[in-house]
Amino acid sequence: MRILIAGLTTRALAESALGAGCEILTVDYFGDLDQKRLCENVSLRERGAGYSAAGILEVARGLAYDAVAYTGGLENHPGVVGELARGKVLLGNNPETLRRVRDPAVILPFLAVRGFAVPRTLWPGWPLPRGGTWLRKPVRGGGGQGVGFWNGGRLDPGYILQEFLPGTPASAAFLADGRRCVVMGWTEQLVQPGGFAYAGNILPLDAPPGVFGEVQAIAEALTGEFGLRGVNGFDFVLRDGRPVLLEVNPRYCASMELIERATGTPVF
Repeated sequence: MRILIAGLTTRALAESALGAGCEILTVDYFGDLDQKRLCENVSLRERGAGYSAAGILEVARGLAYDAVAYTGGLENHPGVVGELARGKVLLGNNPETLRRVRDPAVILPFLAVRGFAVPRTLWPGWPLPRGGTWLRKPVRGGGGQGVGFWNGGRLDPGYILQEFLPGTPASAAFLADGRRCVVMGWTEQLVQPGGFAYAGNILPLDAPPGVFGEVQAIAEALTGEFGLRGVNGFDFVLRDGRPVLLEVNPRYCASMELIERATGTPVF
């Protein structure tokens, strides 16, 4: 079976798949040289194009493959994922699952009513806050891009206001089969100075023992309700001894490369 791996950057997942003995080809933006030494790769950058989900799909339509897996960037484009998987085996979450778990209006209330901690969140058209510190975030972003402190003013469509919570930014990674799951690991998340853009992960996460049980419980709740499959992750802030979930990443996450190398736990 020939597997297409597609997304903004595919090098790490490609290495994991090759380690599992899979036959692969990749389509991404960067076209890392170390990836090209290992497998067939088509790079949007080398074609003189910027990154876009539509660009990934256009290239993929000219390739022969039997199954598809995706990395960061495509979880926000369920329609493209559906087209990539048309007539193929989809290794990961289906488009309908992506629509639900990437919607904060679905995920945050679901967790809150079950007793998990989530940040206060406001949508366009809601009364604006009069106090506190708030972040302006795209509804479907990635890597912390487009996130910044809110300085007042109208909230544009496609954005939310979310309570800023000082604490330790962190990530959890888990494997799921649609009903059950197991947490592979948790890491501290690094952000760029002066902003919120993703800059890496540190393993292990230094946290009270009770945090890890709640992380597993969150993963189990998400898997059971939304039928998550394959590798997934979620970002949270460790605050007052509890994980406060920020968003779900229903695909391969960058922290998984670190976890795989450190623990030997296979990802692909």
